[in-house]
Amino acid sequence: MKKLISIILAVLMIATAVFLTSCGVKDWEKIQENGKFVCGITIYAPMNYYDADGDLVEDIS
Repeated sequence: MKKLISIILAVLMIATAVFLTSCGVKDWEKIQENGKFVCGITIYAPMNYYDADGDLVEDIS
């Protein structure tokens, strides 16, 4: 019984890995076409960017 469960779990893990790696291909192609990657963030304390004076920087590009 343990062997059957191990085989089923192994197959599920492989299927999940294949599914997750194939999903990002179209996104990567879109990034290459645009020539840039845009990432949005929220104004949330651990993820903010502050300059040397301690002021919040809204556009760091």
